[in-house]
Amino acid sequence: MKEKISVLLRYLSCNTLISDKYNAGFNLSNRDEVRTLCNQAISSLKDLKKNYKKKCRHTNKKFIDDFVNGNLTSVPLSIVKTLSKVRNSF
Repeated sequence: MKEKISVLLRYLSCNTLISDKYNAGFNLSNRDEVRTLCNQAISSLKDLKKNYKKKCRHTNKKFIDDFVNGNLTSVPLSIVKTLSKVRNSF
């Protein structure tokens, strides 16, 4: 999800998406919301990306930490902590 906008069309499925629980990405409920999002992208993709970062940064991070990293702290943070422990043991 490296700075990419994720759009999930929840109206296409009768199932509840995991992303709904975390509010990760743009969860769109109907085709009017899809049209609005497309119009925003056409008018200014830069503003849309800025709005996406502002709205979804925290929830996307939580989603990734829980499902990609196995509900642990992020991988880079784990590496830094481990290296700090090794360095302090000398």
